[in-house]
Amino acid sequence: MRKSRHSDRNAFSQKIVDFVAQDRATGAILALIEVDDYSHNAARDRARDAMTSHAGYQTVRIGRSVQPRFEEVHQAVSSLLMPPFSANSKGGHNGNR
Repeated sequence: MRKSRHSDRNAFSQKIVDFVAQDRATGAILALIEVDDYSHNAARDRARDAMTSHAGYQTVRIGRSVQPRFEEVHQAVSSLLMPPFSANSKGGHNGNR
């Protein structure tokens, strides 16, 4: 069992992500955000995404444009965003995300 935990730790030890989206209220990780550029390799990215998914993390990838525009980033992370809080809405979102 100890050997398995050590190899699991090694698999994650050198991984770096561009951004981490967190819930402000709880600190829970909502997603790992990767801005793909020339250094990214599709096969390695798929393997890495499978590994992080197996660990319970969703990876959001933003395309290979030289400099992503706000609209591209917003579209990529929109599934993580809750609708804006409205005084007329009942229950739900408290504006902390």
